[in-house]
Amino acid sequence: MRTLGGATVAPDDAIQHGAEGLYAYVVNPDNKAELRKVKVSHSNEGRSVIESGLSPGDRVITSGHYRVQPGSTVSIAVANSTPADTKAKQE
Repeated sequence: MRTLGGATVAPDDAIQHGAEGLYAYVVNPDNKAELRKVKVSHSNEGRSVIESGLSPGDRVITSGHYRVQPGSTVSIAVANSTPADTKAKQE
């Protein structure tokens, strides 16, 4: 076990495997998909530590990859897991 200060972390669902290695789709400020090659040092409990290719604050695509290609317009759906919202959805 170790602590990584300042590590960039992304959901494992954002990391894709291609013929040329690992990549992720990032949503740019114009809501267009942008393919980025990434280097992952390790994964744990659904999260990957990114060595290169992504920066803190980058918005990544975690589902629907089969419909995405570079330059595609992306609709943003933000997950919210605050306890109050979760409780309201369960009732």
